[in-house]
Parts: sequence; C-alpha cells; structure tokens
Amino acid sequence: MSEFEEALWLSAENWADSFSTDLPKHKFSKKHNKVINDIIYGKQDKKIKLSKGTIKVLLIAAVLLAIATTTFAIPQSREYIVDKFSNHSEYNVVDKKKSKRVKSLNVKYIPAGFEKGDDYEFVVQYEKGDRNFVVEKFELSGSVGFDTEHYEPENIKINGIDAVYYRSNNNVKGIIFNDGNYIYIIEGNIGKDELVKIAQNVEWRFVKRAETSALFYFFITKWNFLGIMYNEGIIREEVCIVTKQKNRLKQFILILLSFLIIFSNVFVANATVNYDNEVAPLYVNISSHLEKIEISGIKAECKAKLYANKSVPLKIKMELQKEKSKGYETVETWTSSKTGTVLAMSESRNINVLCNYRLKVTFTAGKETEVVYKYQ
Repeated sequence: MSEFEEALWLSAENWADSFSTDLPKHKFSKKHNKVINDIIYGKQDKKIKLSKGTIKVLLIAAVLLAIATTTFAIPQSREYIVDKFSNHSEYNVVDKKKSKRVKSLNVKYIPAGFEKGDDYEFVVQYEKGDRNFVVEKFELSGSVGFDTEHYEPENIKINGIDAVYYRSNNNVKGIIFNDGNYIYIIEGNIGKDELVKIAQNVEWRFVKRAETSALFYFFITKWNFLGIMYNEGIIREEVCIVTKQKNRLKQFILILLSFLIIFSNVFVANATVNYDNEVAPLYVNISSHLEKIEISGIKAECKAKLYANKSVPLKIKMELQKEKSKGYETVETWTSSKTGTVLAMSESRNINVLCNYRLKVTFTAGKETEVVYKYQ
C-alpha cells in the first residue's frame, strides 16, 4: 500500500470515528415497518447486523472506488484489425454488432489560428494558410482506408486506448481509433503532437465526467436507504451515524469528487507522450490534398481538394473505379483545373450496390503529380 493510500485509509478511519453515537431512535409507522421488512427480510427470521468496523470498511471502500472510477475511467474501444495491401491499408473493427448511426461530431480542441473550412456530413475541415486538417467520424460497421504505400503504420495510445498513426510521402499524417461506439480519423499536414492533442479531445471527455456524475448521484441518493436500515435495527444503533450526519457526508463527498474530477484530467494530460518531430519529404508545389468517397444507397459521392504552396496551374482528375476479379476498372472520370493555390471538386454517380468501388485521384500542381486511392 502506498503512502497516499495509507494516509487516505487513516483519514477515513478517523473521520468515521468522529461521528456521534448518541442518536434518538426514529419511530416509523407500522405500515412502513411492514413494507421495509418484506423488502429486506423476506421469509428470513434472522436480522442482518453489521458492526461499526464493517461499516467503516464499506465507507473507505466506497471512497477508494470513487477514486479509481474517476481517475482511470477510460472508454472501452473495440478490437480492430489493419489489413495491408500493396499501396494502402484498411482499418476494420472486429465486432461490428450494435453499430450506431453517426448523428453529430464535436471537436473540442482546435489549434490556434485554424478556422473552419469545408463542412461535409460528419466531416469537418480546418485551415490556417497552407496548413489544414480534417476530422471524420464513421460507424463501426464501416471500413477506413488510409495511405501506407511509403511508410509503415505505427501503434500509439490516445487517452489509454490503442490507435493507429500513419503518414504519407506528401507530409500528410493521420490517426485512426475507435471509442467503442464510433471510428474517428484525424488527418492533415500538421505536426504529430497537434494531431494527438486533437484526438484526445474529440467528444469522449464527456464519458469520464458522466461516469463521475453518476457515481456522485449514487452516493448522495443511496445514503437515505442506508439511514432507513440503521433506524430499523438491521445495523446497530451505534453506527446509525450516517442518518444524522448525511449532510456532512454529502459535503465531504462533493468536495472529494470535485477534487478528483479536476485531477483526473491532469493525470490523463500527464500520460501524454511527447513525440519526436518528424521530417517527411515535401513537394515544391503540392502542399496537401483531401479526397473522399461516400456510398449512400445507389449513389457514390466523390470529392477532392488540392492545396498548393504557391499559385500554379492546378488539375484534379477523379476516376470512380469498380472492383473486378483481376483488379479495378474505371467507370467514370471527372476533371477540373484552374490556376491558383486551391482547387476543389465534387461529383456523383449511380452505382451497383453489389459491387465494391474505390476513388482514384490524380493531383497535379505545376509539373508535380501525385496519385492517391480512397476506398469506400
């Protein structure tokens, strides 16, 4: 047992010993007594009696449980696998049961200077000059493809759960993880530390505080029932202290849990790893790009956006490709071009829902060209 735990145990014992034992016995009505006896005793003839020492242990255990629940409350992610192919990988959750529909997306941390850009359904983009990142939220039943053609993915921790970190050869980095309810992806041409901090603040801090609030509610409401048990003689009169002192007890627990709520966030923050800065190859003209394919019913929505470091001729070529027995074939092609620093396009087409599709995008900025694939 650590010094902190010993101090806590001793403090809780002294606190329990400080309660007065000279309490008048409350007299309940016959109807009340009958209801309580039926609930607690049933057909048993022997009353349950707890000693003062037993109650002391129960109270201390409750406090320690509050500490453990508040400090170490971590969302339970689902097991996942990463399937590797020649030029990309796919992230899939193993157990897709009870997959929930995505209804909202809350990003709680945005690096200084970044402003909200394009906003698709459950896809939010932020920009700061030629730097940008995007946050996406998917159902657990979905499959998330990401670029691993030039670099191997890396396993990291986000708030205590497993996540996948990846990067491409155009300075785009990304993090993929699931919190047991949804899959999240944070991707952009910003630093790894910033990506990690964004991931740590996507929605799930509410889980920890909700669990703490529920625990607090349990303590406050259940003391009344415990007080009834005291006065009914189930627990000895000398430990009937909780009934008379419940206001004092509530204040103590409120202060304790408020303290734990504050420091639980500090513990998580201190657990964050300071990752080393990385150097990735850069293009002269191409800054970054975004691409997306989304299947809804019989329609495929295809989107792409290209960022350049300076004003040059830009071109995007999107090819919707259908999977065949020996590869993919192009079923639709779209192109867009202009001179500038940003070029975006969005197209759609009806598809065969029984087939698998991918989006091939060719980005051109000046004399530089990059080809990427996005899988449904």
